[in-house]
Amino acid sequence: MTDFLNKNFINEAEVDRSNFKIGFLALLGIIFSFLFGYFINDFIIGGQSLYFYFGFACGIIFGAIFLLKAFFMKSSDKIFLIVFLESLALFFGFFRQLSPVIGIAVFIAFLILISGIFGGKRELQNFLKIRFWKIGKVVLPKVILAITLVSSAAYFNNFYKNISLAEVQILSKEAFERIIAPTDFMVKKFYPGFDFSLKAEDWIINMAKSQIEDSSAASVFPASAKSQLVKQASDQLKKSITDFSGAPVNFGSKISEAIYDVVILKIKQMAPKTKIVFMASVSALIFLTVMGFILPIRWIMAALAFIIYEIFLAVGFATVAMEGRNREIIILK
Repeated sequence: MTDFLNKNFINEAEVDRSNFKIGFLALLGIIFSFLFGYFINDFIIGGQSLYFYFGFACGIIFGAIFLLKAFFMKSSDKIFLIVFLESLALFFGFFRQLSPVIGIAVFIAFLILISGIFGGKRELQNFLKIRFWKIGKVVLPKVILAITLVSSAAYFNNFYKNISLAEVQILSKEAFERIIAPTDFMVKKFYPGFDFSLKAEDWIINMAKSQIEDSSAASVFPASAKSQLVKQASDQLKKSITDFSGAPVNFGSKISEAIYDVVILKIKQMAPKTKIVFMASVSALIFLTVMGFILPIRWIMAALAFIIYEIFLAVGFATVAMEGRNREIIILK
């Protein structure tokens, strides 16, 4: 009789009792998967940071909902179907640039997501008590890996399909400035007074003045002579910078903008095959950079998932119950 009851408890634990609630979770996952792809795609094409923030938020919500499915869903068939639909939604989120590249990336992402959710469910079966954060540690890195892979593939694909266009959006100025901003303090250690927000011409004049004033003979020169020397030194610095860059430099713009213009011009001057290799390297760098922040992103996803999890338990969406279980063990006689 005890074996029969225990078997019933085990079967009950492996059955989805509410298709409506499962459908609700599935719908949320599909919606936020699509929105993530939609906003990230718009960011890649247009370069507006607002789309990135929207996409990032949708990715966090998608990850949180995906983690909850590892706890609330039981049927393997339903899990396969829902993860497939979420992957399909992610694919169509990039509808403005659908291609085999993105299709392959989404298929790999689907396999990664399946691996993540079933890995989480296996871990869950090994615990006598639900250990939410342990399961999140198994599932969420796979979610982050999957959506980052697709995003990197979409970035490369956007460049590849427009490789012949001179106006292709390789990297927006705003995004470029955000990338180089952290290096500002390091550059200042070698070049005091340097600031990416300064006009290039103003910085060159300041450098020329500094060179003249540091000269031992500077004190004997009249003001007019000093001005002439500063102009000559500035012109020489401009020529050196132009020769070094190998491209015309707009010295009337901010330093960051001048660097951006030179970098983009040099990329566009590359041979097509070199461009492809270069942009593939940039895509890989983006992928590795995002994966370098996997821990804080995982914490944010897990924290949001835990809040939703507690709310679901509080409102009766789900409940925690004890499961009767018999299992074989080995003991020494």
